[in-house]
Amino acid sequence: MIERKYRTFWRRFFAEFVDGLVFLPVSLATGWVWRHAAAVPLSLLALHYLVSRLLFFIYEIYFLGTHGQTPGKKALGVVVLDVSERRHVSYRQALLRNAVPLGFTLLLLPYQLFQILTGRFYLLHPGSKPDMVSWLLGQVIMVWFLLEIVTMTFNSKRRALHDFIAGSVVVKASARPQGDAP
Repeated sequence: MIERKYRTFWRRFFAEFVDGLVFLPVSLATGWVWRHAAAVPLSLLALHYLVSRLLFFIYEIYFLGTHGQTPGKKALGVVVLDVSERRHVSYRQALLRNAVPLGFTLLLLPYQLFQILTGRFYLLHPGSKPDMVSWLLGQVIMVWFLLEIVTMTFNSKRRALHDFIAGSVVVKASARPQGDAP
């Protein structure tokens, strides 16, 4: 039987949705930029792409390292704690929680920035599909996401792979130990 404080799957799921809403203006701006890409210098498109690809990682790492929860997690009543469950995660642990998708992003960024700067990037050509390298990375990230869900489903504290990597656990905020600073 799973302890109540670890039953956080749906809260975590909807917290990601809320954090996505926080980023809605960025998503809308990004859509606008790519729809008008023909009128934007390639160097500015590359800069925009770089910033927009890294912004969510910065957001997540900052809020987890500072408060143990993103605004979405706070709204849904969950907090990310060190596996000891005595304090919220450190910046290092917040970075480790994001290490795999961030690593894939950083690995692919030089290639995609080169594609943008040379005018070959698929988003520059409406209706075109991602090139093989970008498509393959998308598939790898999808497999990672599925492994995260499977891992979270089959352990008693509902820890996903990124929680094992970072030495963290997600609990209901009401289960936070007394005296734990946000």
